[in-house]
Amino acid sequence: MIKSLLFSASAAAASLTYQQRLAITPDNGVNVAFNSKGNNTMYTPRVVYGSDSNNLDKEASGDSSMYQTSLSTTHKVPIRGLDPDTQYFYATCIDKDGDCSLSDTLSFKSAVSPGCTHEFKFAVLGDMGVMGPLGLSTEAPSSVEDYARLDEGERSTMKALIDNKDKYQFIIHNGDHAYADDAGKEITAGYIKDIPDESLLQQMSETYETILETYFNQTSQFARSTPYLVGPGNHEQLLTEGKEYTDPETNEPVLIDDIPQGQRNFTFYKDRFFMPSSESGGFGNFWWSVEAGPVKYIQINTETDLGNGIAPVDDKQDPEQQDLAAPNAQIDWLEEQLKQVNRDVTPWVIVGGHRPWYGSLPDCDGCKDAFEPLLTKYGVDLVMHGHIHLYERLAPINNGTADANELNNPAAPWYIVNGAAGHYDGLDGMPDEVSPLSRQIIQGVFGYDEITIHNRTHLTHSFITSKNDTLIDSQTLYKAH
Repeated sequence: MIKSLLFSASAAAASLTYQQRLAITPDNGVNVAFNSKGNNTMYTPRVVYGSDSNNLDKEASGDSSMYQTSLSTTHKVPIRGLDPDTQYFYATCIDKDGDCSLSDTLSFKSAVSPGCTHEFKFAVLGDMGVMGPLGLSTEAPSSVEDYARLDEGERSTMKALIDNKDKYQFIIHNGDHAYADDAGKEITAGYIKDIPDESLLQQMSETYETILETYFNQTSQFARSTPYLVGPGNHEQLLTEGKEYTDPETNEPVLIDDIPQGQRNFTFYKDRFFMPSSESGGFGNFWWSVEAGPVKYIQINTETDLGNGIAPVDDKQDPEQQDLAAPNAQIDWLEEQLKQVNRDVTPWVIVGGHRPWYGSLPDCDGCKDAFEPLLTKYGVDLVMHGHIHLYERLAPINNGTADANELNNPAAPWYIVNGAAGHYDGLDGMPDEVSPLSRQIIQGVFGYDEITIHNRTHLTHSFITSKNDTLIDSQTLYKAH
């Protein structure tokens, strides 16, 4: 196990707290999540903040949690009543009987008010794992083509987001975080060699948590100042991701029933993130919405809760996986969210969900029936997916047919698939057949999406290469809002 990677966040040296990450909320607020080593659930987390870095004159407190196998405690503190589009400074701590050792002073900018007509820019990515010796690197994995690994000296998407974070109002990650469930593959392939002499399940379980700690150390380098909004993917569900492993010492299979509960049922995803779900009437970190400037962004969950009796998409991973909320809760919520939009104030509506139901490699049985009728009925402008580890720009589509207007005031939602941020397994190969609905497909390049809303009628989507910020595909959508 590579212990030296565990708690490398700089703030941890001066404080008990580290891994700060932010999410904007619909009620002029910010949700602040951060962690501390070990079990500190008995202590109260606090955030001090203010508009003057030398006078953090306001304070908020919150709650702490820790799941069974975690190496650290998650602390969640809501901050409310912020002025819009204002720079704030903050520091975090946990109050140990009156002793609250503050982190370094950090900063963020609060959300722009709905209706603001200034140009508005944000980033969207999918399928980003940990970078370095526990994930994507110049060496991993040796079994794939060269294009699926980082070249020597090549900048990763993680580093690109750290470098470019100040360009964006927020950064959205559309599912598949860390790829801790690759632990078994990395161990059995010999990629991770410095591991304890324990059972394979124990090795996997410990490596899983180490990967998560490293990942949140890495993402906090942008998420502590630029809000980081996330959705669920299939790699958050289960330690083994449904794959079969056999312990080489005992020749016994690793059984799902033997996996610790802390590494099943999306546990780390529920615990670690602090999305604006309750503030938007959503559920957990699974479906939520925010409204800022000219856009309403709605995150949906393509893994479970598809409504109308549709089974969770990947029930082969964990046969015991059930829907997370009441029947039809997500679908009813989505319709209500779409109904509520005042397009005079908020002209653009964008929906994100991990798995695509259109494209050259669709992988979401039931999602089209569950979601598409509502997206079309309420005039959603853009739908963004990940899951497929390449970039594909599709046409605006309604019920399997491309809108004849293409990007010139289409009635149908425009679809983009991009899961090319990078993880241990790198990137996917070119599909055998390209969908007739596809308008551009780029394979073998790590990158992410940049959305620029120019005004109420024009939006530009660009695919940005992570290694050097080159814009290699860009199209502008016109809508007569």
